[in-house]
Amino acid sequence: MKLSCIAGFAIASILLSAQAQTPVPPPPPAAGPTMEQTIAFINEAFASLGSYTKMHHKPPYLIIHSQRAYLEQPCLLRYEMRNSYKTSDIETDTFGVRMNLADPRTVEVISLLGGEWGITLKNDRRQPPEILNGEARSEDMRNETMDLATFPDNDKDTADRVAKAYIHAIVLCHQSEKRSLF
Repeated sequence: MKLSCIAGFAIASILLSAQAQTPVPPPPPAAGPTMEQTIAFINEAFASLGSYTKMHHKPPYLIIHSQRAYLEQPCLLRYEMRNSYKTSDIETDTFGVRMNLADPRTVEVISLLGGEWGITLKNDRRQPPEILNGEARSEDMRNETMDLATFPDNDKDTADRVAKAYIHAIVLCHQSEKRSLF
């Protein structure tokens, strides 16, 4: 009996020491699409829209020629919209979002005049003011919403899906932050 207890204790000791020397496995990757896949999905949705006229503007109506999202730096997302009025040249508006500072709960699909849909992100004062609309902004402008997309009136489903993709991109940036345990 003593011999089997000693043998059992020896085997358990060997197994425990082997487990103690095994390195801790890395955390599992984030579930869902990668950042690159997420941005590609957003841009595919924009490409499917083509050019359309925003009817909620008074004449001359605003024509949206194209929209796109791209990463300028890791977690610095730029949203670009090329637009014009019927009587003007095409202009490009660019908005920037530091996704690691954004709150994904503030991404919204909103109804615009004329039945169109927009996606906005509420700026919660953690966004540096210099990236809002690509120009320096005063301190009192830091608590505004930023436009991330616009969709024609018959495309709420796409707007909802793109909003979820923006939320996923923001969550991915928050997961990439390395936080100290102390």
